[in-house]
Amino acid sequence: MGIYSLVADSLGYLYLSGVFSGTQTFGNDTVTTQSANDLFITRYTPGGSCLGVVTVPNSTGYAITEDSAQNAIITGAIFGPAVFGNITLDTTPTAQTNFFVAKLSAINYPLSIQSLLPPDSTLQIYANPSRGLFTVEVPQSALQASSGTLIIYDSYGNLIKTQPIDLSTSHIEVDLGQVSHGVYSVLLTSQGAEYRGRVVIQ
Repeated sequence: MGIYSLVADSLGYLYLSGVFSGTQTFGNDTVTTQSANDLFITRYTPGGSCLGVVTVPNSTGYAITEDSAQNAIITGAIFGPAVFGNITLDTTPTAQTNFFVAKLSAINYPLSIQSLLPPDSTLQIYANPSRGLFTVEVPQSALQASSGTLIIYDSYGNLIKTQPIDLSTSHIEVDLGQVSHGVYSVLLTSQGAEYRGRVVIQ
């Protein structure tokens, strides 16, 4: 395994990217390559807890940074078919290696191995920051379902709230009550789809 790039934000969260072969463990996730060498992107909390890992076959990562919403932006190379969410990239007939720039929705909750997700998977949350009361805007693709589940974790991966959701409405009102100040991960699941966001509680 080789770590080629890392970046830490102002809160102390850390992204790592690189390449691995065989089987590797990142926190609670064990991953096995789908090709000779797979790209990995993983993220850690300031306390050292792994929030998850993304892998992409036939590729490697060279540099990584993040935007103001904690989404990862990564550059690297592909050596064959590489699947990024619903997009598959491949090398051109005249080149054995092609380069890419990709954007990854923030890895911000400690569940199972993640994949690169389309833009609609990001939750819009307001007020943000808040004092414990906030609204989650339901993505358009989730409105096709009748129900879902809202799950909230703190920055250490502790489960804070699980709430069944009626998706007949486009907005979800959330009350966390009296919780510590910090960054909380919000996950909405529905019919196998996952939508993620973060909220800052002050």
